[in-house]
Amino acid sequence: KLMCKVDILVPDGSGGWEIWEVKSATSVKEEYISDVAFQTYVAEQCGVRVTKCVLMHINSDYVLNGELDVKGFFKIENITGRVMEEMVLVENNIEKYYRMSFDAHPPRVPIGGHCSEPYTCGFHHLCWANFPERDNIFVLPRLGAKAEAYLLNKQYTLSELDPNDLSERQARIWQAHTEGRIIHDKEAIKKFFSDKPYPHYFLDFETVMPAIPIWQGTGPYDQIPFQYSLHVLTEAGTEPEHYEYLHHPDGSDPRQALIEHMLRNIGNTGTIWAYNKSFEVARIREMAEAFPLYYNALDWLGTKIQDLITPFRETWYYHPDMKGSNSIKNVVPVISNRINYDELEISNGGVASKLYLDHILAISTKSFEQDKPALLRYCKTDTEAMVKIWIALNE
Repeated sequence: KLMCKVDILVPDGSGGWEIWEVKSATSVKEEYISDVAFQTYVAEQCGVRVTKCVLMHINSDYVLNGELDVKGFFKIENITGRVMEEMVLVENNIEKYYRMSFDAHPPRVPIGGHCSEPYTCGFHHLCWANFPERDNIFVLPRLGAKAEAYLLNKQYTLSELDPNDLSERQARIWQAHTEGRIIHDKEAIKKFFSDKPYPHYFLDFETVMPAIPIWQGTGPYDQIPFQYSLHVLTEAGTEPEHYEYLHHPDGSDPRQALIEHMLRNIGNTGTIWAYNKSFEVARIREMAEAFPLYYNALDWLGTKIQDLITPFRETWYYHPDMKGSNSIKNVVPVISNRINYDELEISNGGVASKLYLDHILAISTKSFEQDKPALLRYCKTDTEAMVKIWIALNE
């Protein structure tokens, strides 16, 4: 009634066996211990004497220098002691879950954060079927432990909450939903934009983050920009100009060519905008460190970036249709109906990243020329959306 698949079984030379578990993560997580403990239990029930348990995971400090050093790329950790401690619980849990599988009714467990941690439960869609899509408690920011208490008490909608228990910002969003009105603090928005001079640059990167580094000087999961889109408003009342770059996935490092192309199109005056700027600022700083020749120009650029998400994060503007999210994909529909992300072939940055990586690794089923228009359109849509948001808020 039990089955498991061990990644690697290694003979220890004395009749016993070592279980080696391989993970693409960069650290030992608690759920991995439970996983290996179950494998160990099953193996021993089958007559395999397990003498050691080892976890191999990616070394986050590894930097590619020359050929890939497989030994340096992985970290090997002896988790035998932790697995043996967990084994005490394994047998009891197995019996408990086995009996449960034959019960006529599912266990009565309140919904909560445990439904998605460490992985999303296979029955999530059933247990959460009655959770409201609109005006639910998760539109409120930074609920923290309150969310678990509300779920335990089956308080799922905003109308079931006492606004006096909420922070000032939470209460404002609660009021917007329960009264069906828009928050629009015109004075705060006007002040925020008032000291930001033309020209206005709207910048967005797309990145790829391979687990196994491809380019010299990079490490596991480093975010490497391969594409950017830039819309420019040179002065009030003008149509935005558009510039873009998408590196050909020929295996060469995309960063230097991207830097040079970007710097040619961003002047040394004006205001640079990003949406949730921490991402773009971090990528620019990383490129500055990796390419010292461009350090001064990139360092200046990084210091000039302003965050277009600020009016929404500060709740100077909020529409109930944003459903508690400041994501550009939630904001732009309430600002402008001229942009529809649902019409795009590429739905999010993760899809764009995987698509590009597939072309680098030559495992895509399409040619790059076939996928190139979709990649360009997706990145362009983000900066076009930023322009629409900026114009709407300034009006």
